[in-house]
Amino acid sequence: MPFWYGMPPLECLEVAVNADRNGFAEVWVGQMATFDAFALAAAIARETKQATLWVGPLALAVRDPVSLALGITSVSTLGERTAHLALGSSTASVVEWHGRKWGGNVLLAIGTIERLRPLLRGERSPEGFRLRSPFPGSEIGLAAFGSEMLKVASHLADRLVLNLLTPAQVAEFRARSELPITIWVPAALDPGEAALDQVRRELKVYLAAPAYAAMFRRAGLSDPDAIAAQVSALGSLERIRERIAEYHAAGATTVALVPVTAEDPGGERLLREMGGI
Repeated sequence: MPFWYGMPPLECLEVAVNADRNGFAEVWVGQMATFDAFALAAAIARETKQATLWVGPLALAVRDPVSLALGITSVSTLGERTAHLALGSSTASVVEWHGRKWGGNVLLAIGTIERLRPLLRGERSPEGFRLRSPFPGSEIGLAAFGSEMLKVASHLADRLVLNLLTPAQVAEFRARSELPITIWVPAALDPGEAALDQVRRELKVYLAAPAYAAMFRRAGLSDPDAIAAQVSALGSLERIRERIAEYHAAGATTVALVPVTAEDPGGERLLREMGGI
């Protein structure tokens, strides 16, 4: 789900419905500053019919295991199909929005996943909490850039989640992990200046995040235009398909397209043309 700056809030629902209508297998629902991720995912669950929903990655420091279990089980129950959950470190600024301190993310990931899995199975926590209506089968993904978090993912998670990386960088993660890999890739079909500017503005935000800035530097990338050319799928239908193939060849299990909507409201054209691949 895209959360481009300035996009109409309810366009997220339109993107999800278009993806579902055009046969996309999964819809990923993150969180920024418009919707609570679980609330949006629950709305999407009621408006779509077949796509599997993944919620996250959500910041580890913000929600406790009980709230995570309640959230993802709510989405599963309301959508009448199993939904999955992804977690991650996020950034210091996002965590501090919630009045929490950022840091200790490796221990947070271990503790959260180890407490969350029994709850999702319907078991009672040491404090006495148990879901009244557990929904079976929810998987847990983990966003991992650093080597320690990658070790946690390999031991405790079901999927590795990556964002804004080049195919070569995805190949590096594939060499270090046997987990299924999902990579998020901004995508625009025949983009004009407005669409490209939407991508640039978003990349400037990520450039301010130390972990992402470091990943871009390691790839030899420093400005938004150069980054966009290497971590996005922009251009003709043939070029987008070639880009997706490059990510799969690098070891990605799933390529999650993030529709650029400035010139394509609701991602309607992109999702229609790319449906079923």
